[in-house]
Amino acid sequence: MKVDAIREHLEWRFLQFKYYTSGKLLTRTVGGESVTLGVGSFREFLRAIDYQNEDFVIETLLSKIEPNDVFWDIGANIGTHSCYIGQRGNQIVAIEPHPETASRARENMERNGVDGVVLEYALSDVEGTTSLCIPDKDTYEIGTGTFTTKSGDKMKEIEKVTATTGDNLIEEHELPLPDIIKIDVEGVELDVIRGFKTGLENSHSILVEIHPQHTDIENIRSLLISAGYELRTLRQRNNEIHILGSKLNK
Repeated sequence: MKVDAIREHLEWRFLQFKYYTSGKLLTRTVGGESVTLGVGSFREFLRAIDYQNEDFVIETLLSKIEPNDVFWDIGANIGTHSCYIGQRGNQIVAIEPHPETASRARENMERNGVDGVVLEYALSDVEGTTSLCIPDKDTYEIGTGTFTTKSGDKMKEIEKVTATTGDNLIEEHELPLPDIIKIDVEGVELDVIRGFKTGLENSHSILVEIHPQHTDIENIRSLLISAGYELRTLRQRNNEIHILGSKLNK
């Protein structure tokens, strides 16, 4: 037990050393593509080291993207997925409602030469305003919070943000239709899908992180299947299920 504790301590110290000598930048390679992300804190650095064991999401999206494709990153956070997919795709539309996090996404996309836009909205099936929440922590660091419009015992309101539908966003901002979509919105997946009919009709692939404790997975499956997608589960872990939808005729 003592040996394990010493090993863990040394590993932790090594990670701290890597962070303090990193210049607050971290370069990682996933699926054959390398990107450099800004890491403003040690916790952000730790998150960026393994992307919370979700490299498979990036790898799956990279395997689906084509050179002329438009990628919509709904729930973009600091733009990690956008930066990777932007190395192969044509254009990125990143949606991130939290202003500071959206700003970091813009910085990361510019740093990695990604052609795209970051829009500060909470996508839903209605227009208006909504409360954006994060875990109730003593301190907040960009890229580490779980942003959601679903309230809970361990959540606190941080600010009001503009809510709109994907369909309205395309029309109002004259945005390109998506060819591939990623949705990671911490519990409001169903609302996003309901409000994005034009996106579902046009895209050939969609990857959704589903939180069954907040939404009805069968309703999500039903909507995607009715839109012409063939579904498969990529991974189920704790309260997260990742599903991939692919259209056979696209």
